[in-house]
Amino acid sequence: MTTSNQTVTIQEALELAIQYHNDGELQQAESIYRQILEVEPHQSEVLHLLGIIAAQVENYETAVELIQKAIQLDRSNVNYYNSLGNVFWYQEQFNDAGKCYRYCLTLNPDFAQAHNGFGNVLRELGYLSEALEHYQRCLALTPDFAEAHNNLGNVFREQGQSDLAIDAYQQAISLNPDYLEAHTNLGEVLNEAGQLKAALVSYQRALELNPDEAELHNHLGNTFSDLEQRVSAMAAYQKALECNPDYAEAHFNLGIVLADMGNVHQAITHYRRALEIKPRFRKAHHGLLMALNYAPGVTQAMIYAEQQRFNEQYFKPLAAEIQAVMNPADPQRRLKIAYVSADFQKHSVAYFMEGILAHHNHEQFEIFCYYSNTVVDEVTQRFQAYADQWISCAELSDKALASLIREDQIDILIDLMGHPGNNRLAVFARKPAPVQISYLGSPTTTGLTTIDYRITDRHLDPENDGQEWLSEIPIRLPDNLICYRPEPKSPPVNELPALKKGYITFSSLNAYYKLNSEIRALWAEVLKAVPHSKLLLKPSNSILNDPATQQAIEKQFKDVGIDSERLILEGLTPAPGYLKTYHNVDIALDSYPYNGGTTTCEALWMGIPVVTLVGETNVSRVGLSHLVSLGLNELVAYTPEAYIKICVQLANDLEHLQALRSGMRHRMQASSLMDCARFTRHLEAAYREHVKPKS
Repeated sequence: MTTSNQTVTIQEALELAIQYHNDGELQQAESIYRQILEVEPHQSEVLHLLGIIAAQVENYETAVELIQKAIQLDRSNVNYYNSLGNVFWYQEQFNDAGKCYRYCLTLNPDFAQAHNGFGNVLRELGYLSEALEHYQRCLALTPDFAEAHNNLGNVFREQGQSDLAIDAYQQAISLNPDYLEAHTNLGEVLNEAGQLKAALVSYQRALELNPDEAELHNHLGNTFSDLEQRVSAMAAYQKALECNPDYAEAHFNLGIVLADMGNVHQAITHYRRALEIKPRFRKAHHGLLMALNYAPGVTQAMIYAEQQRFNEQYFKPLAAEIQAVMNPADPQRRLKIAYVSADFQKHSVAYFMEGILAHHNHEQFEIFCYYSNTVVDEVTQRFQAYADQWISCAELSDKALASLIREDQIDILIDLMGHPGNNRLAVFARKPAPVQISYLGSPTTTGLTTIDYRITDRHLDPENDGQEWLSEIPIRLPDNLICYRPEPKSPPVNELPALKKGYITFSSLNAYYKLNSEIRALWAEVLKAVPHSKLLLKPSNSILNDPATQQAIEKQFKDVGIDSERLILEGLTPAPGYLKTYHNVDIALDSYPYNGGTTTCEALWMGIPVVTLVGETNVSRVGLSHLVSLGLNELVAYTPEAYIKICVQLANDLEHLQALRSGMRHRMQASSLMDCARFTRHLEAAYREHVKPKS
C-alpha cells in the first residue's frame, strides 16, 4: 500500500499509524488505519485501534461498533474486551463495563488492566472492599502501574484511611511525575487531613500541568481560605472564573471571601451569579440571605422577598410531611418548651441563653434542649445541667429530628439558629410542634410560614412599622430582646487610656464582614474630625491573622483618606484575654447596617461607650435596643452626621468619657439588659400567652 507517496507493507503502515497514534496525531493515525482496512478489511487490531480513537474523541457509539467488530474477528483477545469495557466506563454504563472486565479475567485471570478496570466499576457501585482487592491484584501483577496506585488511593480515601491514600497517590506520582489526577487527588486528601501547606504544593504542581483547569484553581482557593490567606484565596477564585465564568462554586466561594473582606455588595453579585448558574445551590442562597443584612441600602422588603423565594423553593415542599399534633388541650398545664441550637457551647448565643436556662421555672415549664452539634465543652456541660431533657441530635436527619420532637409532644419549639451555618430550619418546615418561634439566631424574618412568632422588642420591631415584611407575628418583650451574661473571667475596667496617651482610640471588635465600604468611609470622617485619633480593629473573625489581608485592609482605609499610621490592626485572640483589648480603647464605633450584638455588650461591660447608627432593618436597630436599655440615648444617632457629631463630642470631653467608663459596669448590672430573672419571667409569660399557633 502507499502512504506519503511511498510504497510500504501493511506491517510498516501499521507501525507508522501506531506511532502517530501514540504521539496524539489522531487524524494521521486514523487515515492510515482506514487505508489498511481498504486493503485488508478483516484486520481486527486495526478495527480495535480505530475504536480507541473514536473513544478518544468521545464518539462512543462508533467506538463500540468498531471494537465489537474486532471482537467478532478475534473472540480470544482480552485487550478488545478491556477496551470495550473502557468505552462503557467512559459512558458511565457501569454494568456493561463490569461484564467486559469480568470476561477479560475469565480469559486471563492475570490481566492487570482488567483488574484495574473492574476495580473502577466496583468502586463506582460502592463495593469498596472488592474494588480494593482488584487494585491490589493489579499492582501485584504490575507494580509500576501508576493509574492503579491512584485508584487505590481513591478507595483508601473513601474508606477514611487518609494516610494510606496519601501513600498511594505519592506512589503514583513517583511513577509518573506529570500525573495530573494524582496530584489533584493528593491535594484533596491532604486538605481533608488538615495538611494544608502540603495540599497547596500538590495543587500548585497540578496547575503547572494544567493551568486552565478551573476546578484546580477553586481547590487552591479553598486551601488558601482554610489557611486564612484570603487575598490569595480571592486571586485563586478569580482565576477559576477566568477559566470558567459559569463555575457556580467559584462564584460562591469568591462571595464568601469578598464578604469576609467587607466587600459585601460584590459578594452579593457573586452569590446571585452562582444562583443564576445553579438555581438550587442552597449554600449560595444562604450566603445571599445573610449578605443582604450586611449591605447598606438593602430594605426590609428586599430581604423579605428573598426569604420568600427561599421558603418557596426549599421549605414549602415539606408541607406534605406536616402531621397533626395531638398535644393536651389545657393551656395552663406544665408546658414543654424546646430550644433547638448548634450553639450550646463557647459561642455568642451562650451569653444570651445561659441566663434564660438558669432561671426557667421548672414547675411551670419542662425544658428540652435539642443540641445539633458534637462539640462538648464546659459551656455545654452547664447547659445540660439546666435542661430537664437534653437531646444530642447532630446525627439525626431533619426528618428524623422532626419525628422525635413530635413524639416528645413539644408545645413550643424555639429556633435559635436561623439561616447561618448548619441550621435545622427544615425541621421547623415540617411543623413538629403546634407553636414554633424564632429567637436570637435569625437577624430578621426566617421567611418560614410554619414559624408562628418572632421574639423581639419595641426597638427592633416598632409597632405598626414593617410588620408586613415578617413571615412571623412579632412578640415584643417589654424591656429588650436579650439578657446578657458576661464572660466570668472578664478583666476589670481600667482608667480612660486617652488620659495618658493624649489621643483618642476608637475601636471596632466586630467581625470584618460587618465593615462595608460605607461604614469605613463614615469612620474615616470620624477620624478626620478628631485630630490625632486612631482606630483599633480586632475583628471577631481571624481575618487580621494574615499579613497580606492586613495590607489589603490598610489599602481600603487609605482609599478613604486614612493612613496606616492611624490604624491599629490586631489579630484574633481567645476569650477572655481579648477583652483586655478594651484597656486601650476610649470609644467603640458600632457597625452599620448590621450592628454589633455580643460585641456591643462586651464593649459596654468593659466600660466603653458604643456609638450606634440606627436604620430601617432589624439588624440596624440592635444597638438602639441595647443602649436605650442602659439609658444611653445620647449615644444613638439616626443620621451619619449625628454619628460623627456624637463621636466628636465624646472625644472632646474626657471627663465625661471617664465618668461613663467608671460607671458603665454598674449601669449594666442594674439594667434590664442583665436582669435575667426578670427577662425570663417576661419570656415565660409570652410562652404562656402564645401557646396557640397564629391564626
